Amino acid sequence: MNTYKNTQELIKYTLEMPKAYSSFVYFILESNENISFYSTEPAKIGQVNRTVTLYCTPELEPEVKNSLDHFIKRDAQLLITNREIILDL
Repeated sequence: MNTYKNTQELIKYTLEMPKAYSSFVYFILESNENISFYSTEPAKIGQVNRTVTLYCTPELEPEVKNSLDHFIKRDAQLLITNREIILDL
C-alpha cells in the first residue's frame, strides 16, 4: 500500500454540490478529524453550486471515498468531477 510518508503524494478530489448542501458535507468531513482537508473555491456572482477541493493521503483514501460514495448514494447532490494524484513538495 502506498503511504504519504513513502510517496509524498496526495489524492485530490474536485467536488461540485449545491451551496445549501455544502455545509452538511463540511460538517461530516470535520467530524471525521484528520481524514482529509478541503478548501472551497471562490464562487462567481449568482453561482448556485460550490466547488470544493478535497485532499487526502493515499492510506486514508478508502475512508474518504467511502464517505463520498455515501453522500452520493444518500442524496446524489454531490458530484465528483475530478480525481488526481499530486506530488506534495
